[in-house]
Amino acid sequence: TLDSAKEILNEMAYRGIKRSDCVGAFGGGVVGDLLGFAASIYMRGIRWINVPTSLLAMADSSIGGKTAVNLGDIETSFLDTLPEAEYESGMGEIIKTSCLDPTLFDMMQAGADIKQLISRCVTIKNNICDNDFMDKGVRRCLNIGHTVGHAIELVTGLKHGVCVTIGLKLETLMMRERISEPFFYELQVRLSRFIKDVDFPDVEKITEIAMHDKKNDSGIDVIFPVDVGKYEE
Repeated sequence: TLDSAKEILNEMAYRGIKRSDCVGAFGGGVVGDLLGFAASIYMRGIRWINVPTSLLAMADSSIGGKTAVNLGDIETSFLDTLPEAEYESGMGEIIKTSCLDPTLFDMMQAGADIKQLISRCVTIKNNICDNDFMDKGVRRCLNIGHTVGHAIELVTGLKHGVCVTIGLKLETLMMRERISEPFFYELQVRLSRFIKDVDFPDVEKITEIAMHDKKNDSGIDVIFPVDVGKYEE
């Protein structure tokens, strides 16, 4: 919130942070976004370093328009103490990204370690964002699973990545006839490993919320994968 940003700015001023100094954000996507914003307006902008400590932030939310660049190695030791629910949430975004990239899809199938998966996700999203900085074209592919997922997240309060996983499963079931069968079945198996039993609220409530999703242009815009590396709207 703006109040949180104000608190950070006041603390930076109290501690005598100068324009030549640098601040660091240790945490998930919200922490990175918040400090990135605060650093961008403190003394007309100071340097900052984003150190994502959740799997979701490492693989997805720390990349793309966050006033930062990614340098050096990926630090994954924070994952050793990450709660299982947060780990599963991050895996939801990794599974989503794997639908867009044959290499990542095969890496998951082959059992690649988490550091390799994160590294590939960073490369994929960085390339997509570089090619569509204003988020008006190819970057929309990153929204697969999110239209229904955002609605489920608001209604149930489940973790974001888990809701994306559920959203991706439901959206692909809706569009099953237009999806490659081998890809469809492999994806369903992969998704089922991370989806827990969920008491779904009223379908009309989810639909109503989905109608107002921030990604919509008109009606409900669903972007779904039809095969590995291919998607439709």
